[in-house]
Amino acid sequence: MNLIFNKKNITILTVTLIISIILITFVAGMQIHKTERQNKIAAESYYDVLQTIRQDKKSIKSAKNKMEDILSNNPNIKISNIIAISIAQLHFELEEYEDSIKIYKSLILNLKSKDSIMPIVLSGLKMNYEKLKLLDKLKETNDQLEKMGIF
Repeated sequence: MNLIFNKKNITILTVTLIISIILITFVAGMQIHKTERQNKIAAESYYDVLQTIRQDKKSIKSAKNKMEDILSNNPNIKISNIIAISIAQLHFELEEYEDSIKIYKSLILNLKSKDSIMPIVLSGLKMNYEKLKLLDKLKETNDQLEKMGIF
């Protein structure tokens, strides 16, 4: 294959590269905008649900179901861990301790040990272990919190 690098070919190649870069930047920008819009919509839905919670079981169960829908429809949003913690807490309020524990354990597996919400997750786990009287798990969680300087 014989390539001829003359001024016309270089100009065409340059224009093609510039157009490609512009198109890639535009598509990437659209994706970022779409993600930001999804984050905003999911966050607004989450806060709307929070405002509907009362202390009766029906309200709590309804809020939990709505939050689960928000999370399943938007699994990669920025506040997904916060929503998961809220769902775990609603399970706790409904005395569904095993379901609450599953969520907290899942969060622990996905978080970095120095993540700012780790103490919240461990404290939630601790409350469930206390209710279920799982003393060995409770001690283990207390030890983890103590290492973090929480208790």
